[in-house]
Amino acid sequence: MLRPSGAQVGHDDTLVTPLLLPDAPIVVWWPAGVPEDLGSCSLGRMAQRRVTDTKGEPDPVGTLLSLARCYRPGDTDLAWTRLTRWRALLAVALEQVSEPVVSTVRIHGDTNSPSILLLGAWLKRALGCDVEAEYDDSVAALQSISLETPSGTISISRPDGHNATIRQPGQPDHVIALPARSLEDALAEELRRLDADEVYGEALASFTADTVVPL
Repeated sequence: MLRPSGAQVGHDDTLVTPLLLPDAPIVVWWPAGVPEDLGSCSLGRMAQRRVTDTKGEPDPVGTLLSLARCYRPGDTDLAWTRLTRWRALLAVALEQVSEPVVSTVRIHGDTNSPSILLLGAWLKRALGCDVEAEYDDSVAALQSISLETPSGTISISRPDGHNATIRQPGQPDHVIALPARSLEDALAEELRRLDADEVYGEALASFTADTVVPL
C-alpha cells in the first residue's frame, strides 16, 4: 500500500513502476473516486485494462456520461460486470420463443443504479425496443426484468437477492440460484480477460445518446 505525500502526490506512475514485472499486463481498479478521463491519468496510461465501479458514486448518471466521453478500449465498469449472468439468461430465454421480437422491456431495481441504466441502454440498442425503468428506494439491487414478445412475456425475478424465477411462454417456471455478485467475483471476471469489452462501450454510447444533459 502506497501513501504518497508532498512532492510525490500526482506521480503515481513513478512510484508504481519499480514494483512491476517486465511485460506483465497491468490492470488499474478505481473502487471510488472515478477520474474524469481514465486513459489520460498517470496510472490509466500504463494499464491495458481500466476498471471502475460507479455503484458507489454520488452521481451515477454524471459519472457514466463522463466515462462515455473518455471511453477507450480496455475500459470497463463493475456495474456492467454484475450484469453478466442476467444478460446471459435473457439471451437464452429469448432464443427459446418462436418470435424473438421485443416491444417493451421493464426493469425494476434500486434508485439510480448504474447497472440498471447500462442494462436499459444495452437492451434498447440490441433489441430496438422501448425500455421502462421502475426505481425503488427499498431495494438494494436489480430485482426483476421482463420482455414483452408476441409469444408472451419473458421475465426474470429475484426478490430475495439470491434465487431467481424465470418465466417463459409455454414452459413451466424455473427457479435458479442467482445471488448478488460479490466484489471479489466481479473483479475476478475482469482479471480473467484483458481484451477490450466492446459491448460495454456500445452500452455506454447508447446510454449517452438517450440521456439529455441540462445546459
